[in-house]
Amino acid sequence: MTNSMKTKLQNRSDKRFFRAAVMTVLLALVGVADAGEPVQRWSTAITSIGPRGDKPRLSLDFIVQEKAHLMGRLTLENFIPENKKTDTLVIKGVQGADGSFLPNVVLQVREHSDSEWKTVASAIQMPTATLFVYPGLAVYGLTVELDAMRQFVGKYRLGKVVLKTGQEAEFDLNDLFPPSTPTPTP
Repeated sequence: MTNSMKTKLQNRSDKRFFRAAVMTVLLALVGVADAGEPVQRWSTAITSIGPRGDKPRLSLDFIVQEKAHLMGRLTLENFIPENKKTDTLVIKGVQGADGSFLPNVVLQVREHSDSEWKTVASAIQMPTATLFVYPGLAVYGLTVELDAMRQFVGKYRLGKVVLKTGQEAEFDLNDLFPPSTPTPTP
């Protein structure tokens, strides 16, 4: 091997080492910036209190406290009795970088089952994706951010996620906290 070839190989090795060192420092800085207040991550399966009948059904199945946000996992069922007809549901939303689908929704709260619903947030993003739910099919794992609902625990009892197509899933607002956490009730 000639000296010029050895020099080129050494330069490549030095560049790789330099890049690896820079990446290590950047990752360490990100870790330090993120090392502030620790976030308790948790998840829980719940039973949403949604209407069942001759319409497609939305249910909130899981609540997950992720690193940055409180998220809900939804199931949308386009099943109805055989003697009824249903159309394909067209859901607008955003496709997440991780492959998740975040539908455009409205978040609502109310004090008890006889009171009026109050809209507290609209998660309406510029649609970048469209999801088609054909008759006889179900879609699992739709994702909705629930951070805006947490401030209403203790003031209201029930929460609701509503798709723009009209399907809705009701749930107890106390489900927005880890199962072992005591939560206030109205």
